[in-house]
Amino acid sequence: MTTQNLDREIRFRIDSFLTDLAGLVKRSALESVQDALGGSAAPARRGPGRPPRAARRGAKRSQSALAGLSSRLLDHVKKHPGQGVTRIAAALRTSSQDLQLPVRKLLAARKLRTKGKKRGTKYFAR
Repeated sequence: MTTQNLDREIRFRIDSFLTDLAGLVKRSALESVQDALGGSAAPARRGPGRPPRAARRGAKRSQSALAGLSSRLLDHVKKHPGQGVTRIAAALRTSSQDLQLPVRKLLAARKLRTKGKKRGTKYFAR
């Protein structure tokens, strides 16, 4: 009977040691992950609301900015007819996406004409 009690006591102490050891290993792993991610235990707070309109993607451009870009675009096409929008954008030091609206407006005003389709579209002044 004393051997059984001794075996139970040994088993109990081994189990409690393993439980404590598992807790220490988990805590150590969490601390190392937190240190690797920046050290704060709490998640980072987001800013106080929405960013300003100018910082948001898709913000509207002013009429004067569009008019200036349109005139630069038309001048470039007059000097260099037959270029595609990517070459025009590179020459004007802007993105081809920024030229989409001015190109559409100049086409609607019949100041530009096109030849070709999709990526092969070439632009000419009227």
